[in-house]
Amino acid sequence: MRAVPSLAAAFATFSRVPVPQRLLDRADWTGGALAALPAVGAVQGLVSGAWLVAAHALGVPAPVVAAVLVALPFAVNGGIHMDGFSDVADARSSHAARERKLEIMKDPHIGAFGVMAIVLYLLMQHPGMVFTREQLQDKIWGYEFIGESRTVDVHIRTLRQKLGGCGHMIETVRGVGYRFTGDVA
Repeated sequence: MRAVPSLAAAFATFSRVPVPQRLLDRADWTGGALAALPAVGAVQGLVSGAWLVAAHALGVPAPVVAAVLVALPFAVNGGIHMDGFSDVADARSSHAARERKLEIMKDPHIGAFGVMAIVLYLLMQHPGMVFTREQLQDKIWGYEFIGESRTVDVHIRTLRQKLGGCGHMIETVRGVGYRFTGDVA
């Protein structure tokens, strides 16, 4: 594993830290970036720790300290980076050669496995919550989506098939949308 390009890949995918393209071109996207993920968490922890030290030294009121601590992870990593997440899902699911996987990750379009990964992520993050087709479309493609509303249904059906015996955990709420009913613990 080439450490610096792998660190660059992890930060480019899972943070808002700017990374030079030349490092990304040399990155090991198939395993090295995943191995470097703890570094992203360490930076997030260091930023939070630095805020605590500075806030204490400056006498910042506790509610302000708490509010900033809640917001800092989003400032560092932007929550989950859905585009990067879907690119990784598409590339890993392609079973293609490394060069083709890199092409897939650079492609600005989302593929079927990327869509299914985002749907599964959203449903599992909020078990029991019903997502309408429109909400899922907005999360995946944005408000400018001009495709068929049944596109989500096709991806849900395929996702259920891929999940095999666990596919029943994605429940259709007739006339409303979909929800995850399985135990995520």
